[in-house]
Amino acid sequence: MKAVFFAVLFAALVLLLGCSSQPPAGQAPTGKLVLLVSDEEANIGDFSSVNVTFDSARVFFEDENKGFKEMPLNDAKADLVQLIGENALSVGELQLEAGRYSKIELNVKAIEAYLISGDLADVKIPSEKLQITRPFTIDANTETKFVFDIQVVKKGQTYEYNLMPNIAKSGVVGKDLAAGEVKEVKEAKPEKPEEPEAKPPETAGDADGKKSAEAACTESGGTVITSFCCTSAGDFPNSCLIGACGCGPGDSHEVKTCDCGESKCFNGKECIAQGV
Repeated sequence: MKAVFFAVLFAALVLLLGCSSQPPAGQAPTGKLVLLVSDEEANIGDFSSVNVTFDSARVFFEDENKGFKEMPLNDAKADLVQLIGENALSVGELQLEAGRYSKIELNVKAIEAYLISGDLADVKIPSEKLQITRPFTIDANTETKFVFDIQVVKKGQTYEYNLMPNIAKSGVVGKDLAAGEVKEVKEAKPEKPEEPEAKPPETAGDADGKKSAEAACTESGGTVITSFCCTSAGDFPNSCLIGACGCGPGDSHEVKTCDCGESKCFNGKECIAQGV
């Protein structure tokens, strides 16, 4: 009798354990989506840093009737200057129902970008959101890595830039993108670059024998004038670079500058043709 009892108990335990490994009734199998961001070069060479804070993402089902899934990114931060080429940074992950998806939208909370000159740059998102339409599949019990590539593009001959998605370099690693094209990196918390100290111009009598900026200006055909430039700039800033004297009144001070005349600029050493 005891043998029969233990046999029935053993069978019940096996059945219970077998059922527990299956998803609950009515629940679809899931897979993990890992979202990475990277940067196509474009005009990123103009910057010392482009720090982007991501608020959330939306992952859209291919079946429009299902809508989308919200993916919290918890203010994940990325410096796009560090993500050029094969470098990509994970900004979040989410368990998704196995199946087909059509596009991803990235919501940006903030952008803080600094030019090589040290000046704060104006970088905007034209449509107020970044989105890439590229169908992909989430397989059950599988990790899928999707790279969302972004590029910074200058608006004509202005000092303004747009942040835009780049579909050509985006997609699933191992399918749309070869595994060798993507290198996951860990990035330190981005920091605002230190502003250079304003230094007085060198004089003709400097011990190292260097020619003063004022003398370099006049000897190469320029005229010394005063202008309002960014507080980070000293006398005779490099007018061949963008932004040295492009700050607002509250962030500017009066300094000596070199007026080289039409279609010329002062590079710190001499007057040269603009664009050389």
